[in-house]
Amino acid sequence: MAAVALAIFVFREALRPVDPPAVRFTIPVEPVNALSFGGALGARLAISPDGTRLVFVAEDLQGGQLYVRPLDSLQATPIPGTRGAISAFFSPAGDWVGFFAGGKLKKVRVGGDQVVTICDAIEGVGASWGPDGAIVFAPSPVSPLFRVSSNGGAPQPLTTLVNGETSHRWPEILPGGKAIVFAAASGPDFTGSRIVAQALGSGVRTDITEGTHPRYTRTGHLVFARDSAIFGARFDPKSLALSGNPMSIVSDLSMNSTTGAALFAVSAAGTLVYRARVGTFAQRQIVWVKRNGVEEAISEDRRPYLQPRISPDGRRVAIAIGEVAADRDVWVYDLERRTTTRLTFEIGEDETPVWSRDGTKIAISGARQGQPRSIFTLPASGGSKATEIATTKFITHLGDWLPDGSGLAWTDYDPAKGGDIRMLSLGGARSVRDFIVGGFNERSPAFSRDGHWVAYTSTETGQSAVFVQSVTDPSGKWAVSPEGGSQPVWSPDGKELYYRGPTHVMAVPFTTTAGFSAGTPVPLFPDKYDREHRDDRNYDIARDGRFLMLKIQAPPGPPQLHVVLNWFRELRDRTEAR
Repeated sequence: MAAVALAIFVFREALRPVDPPAVRFTIPVEPVNALSFGGALGARLAISPDGTRLVFVAEDLQGGQLYVRPLDSLQATPIPGTRGAISAFFSPAGDWVGFFAGGKLKKVRVGGDQVVTICDAIEGVGASWGPDGAIVFAPSPVSPLFRVSSNGGAPQPLTTLVNGETSHRWPEILPGGKAIVFAAASGPDFTGSRIVAQALGSGVRTDITEGTHPRYTRTGHLVFARDSAIFGARFDPKSLALSGNPMSIVSDLSMNSTTGAALFAVSAAGTLVYRARVGTFAQRQIVWVKRNGVEEAISEDRRPYLQPRISPDGRRVAIAIGEVAADRDVWVYDLERRTTTRLTFEIGEDETPVWSRDGTKIAISGARQGQPRSIFTLPASGGSKATEIATTKFITHLGDWLPDGSGLAWTDYDPAKGGDIRMLSLGGARSVRDFIVGGFNERSPAFSRDGHWVAYTSTETGQSAVFVQSVTDPSGKWAVSPEGGSQPVWSPDGKELYYRGPTHVMAVPFTTTAGFSAGTPVPLFPDKYDREHRDDRNYDIARDGRFLMLKIQAPPGPPQLHVVLNWFRELRDRTEAR
């Protein structure tokens, strides 16, 4: 019997695929002036099925752009027509690249400039192109998955959010096109998200393991991200089950546990490309910036700051702090004493602080554990629990408080169509009404100092742009950012409207003597400051005309990609016991 067992073992070893040894090298991410590489959302890195070409998103002052780099070349070149891209994925044959940009799902032929719009996609978070020409994708951060033909058409729902799930992302179509794997989250972020498989015919789901960004390899493995590492395990695409415990293959992966985004890709030919973790990118410094661009740090403190708002008296700043959305809180920074006071303590996502015009209260949006999303108010001095004043259905980000205190405007992020702006009446019986609601992604409302006008961002022109309309008469609407823009805020003296353009912070003079009339936008200073988080207003303007900006802590060294050729040998060795 021992001889038979030995013979079987020798026979199996003889049949085991013999892979050449792995080859490792790094390549710089070009262009060298890229401000960021990775980002919070979007699969910003893709490799062609044959492993010969990389496509990635790099951002400069004008936004994201797709670049292609053959592995036998020393440089990357931009792909025409892809400005604004936030992600990339290849077609099965490797001749097309799909991507999300400007609220659309698009595709572009490799080596050309033929860009084709496939369908609407508010803020895509992952896609996979199947052998039958269908694309499975997540159209927004708060939606299930949809399927659409790569030739265009109306997307059809594919998955359903169940048991408190808030998002399905990062899909992968399995061989044969009869099942998919994807990541599912049941909270405000993707910390602890689950990888789920679903048979497309029956719709039956199988919970697989904890993780995000799943990818299937031709070796019969499922690889995925978890805790800044790439894990792998044997996986049967028919039974949709893992075989054995997942093993860590790469331990220094750059990923974002809040969104589930991970910077790695695997080709069918066996090439792994990934970005190594080089430190946190959430640290920001609060700085003053004058109109001429001269910068002055408020302090040397660096923390994961978001959404600063200056108090009406100019002495304090309400700001959200928290690298993980599941436990983000609102604090108040005293500009004179240089001290911070924490206002919220509950576990959950508290953010988007807005001051009442008398400076006594702060309104926030919150997603507390096990509770519906809500709007709260609390004393600006701290020391008291937040008071819930409204519950909302979708992800809610506050925009502004009417100057007379009679209402609050916020953005509701509907997973089906994007942002809509709603108003909560605070006088007498509280009520909620649609304020600016259309077929586009409207967000970031800001009221003029007299309360007669509201500025906001919309994608109705095909890109983010700033509009102004009357608070009481929505029939009139004026576009004020001809080259695109977002995050509007009114000047303290009521003479200018500011917004963030493609490359600069912009100022627009206006008059209201005979309705609203906007002048020509004027660039103030290069916008090299943080503008993430659903394009909420991530800056403010002081009474003396200085801008309060969040400066991103520069990562150490230029971004690099790690490339591992013949990676499948390592994958087998680490996941299979001989």
